[in-house]
Amino acid sequence: MNNNIALECVDLSKTFKQGEDVISVLDHVGFAIKKGERCAIMGASGSGKTTLLQILGGLDVPSSGEVRVDGQLISSLNEKDRGMMRNRTLGFIFQFHHLLPEFTALENVAMPLLIRGMGFDEAMQKAKDILEEVELQHRLTHRPAELSGGERQRAAIARAIITEPSCILADEPTGNLDNKTAEQVYQVILKLNQTKATSFILVTHDEVLANRMNQVYHLENGCLVG
Repeated sequence: MNNNIALECVDLSKTFKQGEDVISVLDHVGFAIKKGERCAIMGASGSGKTTLLQILGGLDVPSSGEVRVDGQLISSLNEKDRGMMRNRTLGFIFQFHHLLPEFTALENVAMPLLIRGMGFDEAMQKAKDILEEVELQHRLTHRPAELSGGERQRAAIARAIITEPSCILADEPTGNLDNKTAEQVYQVILKLNQTKATSFILVTHDEVLANRMNQVYHLENGCLVG
């Protein structure tokens, strides 16, 4: 086992039954990302990019093949243990921030640590520190509705990184932002990638963003092409 691999999938396939037909979404996909690397996955709408990301994150199960995170085989875990694994080793960023509207930025970012069982004061201090890293120290007590689109996405990135995951899975993280704000979000991702050695797997339609990754893959007809 290579200890330098953050996440890998081997011979991953996913099919759906639609009436009498079997639809193949992923066809023997395999790749690995090293610790501290950034990779992009591109492809046409409906090509299976989000399905792949959900399987990599243990949110969905493959029809065949396997996924390992930090050497741990996801498919060998029950649902509860998969949830614990996600909280411990993975972070998620989506096109829409999915921040909880009734909580402040500080409370939203601290939430994964509180779920993990960390003490309230320690979790809040860590959340404050990470929000400072993404330059939101002046927005700690603001709720999501009081934040701009870029600020909400930076808070979502802070929430994803606070558990110090091995790998962050991002689904169109700049897809809902204008060019200037998207660049600010990318700079936050780059900074955290470099300072925390966290790997990033980004699903994106943005060729400019994709070409700034270490590796770019394309999903075509269910196959991953490097």
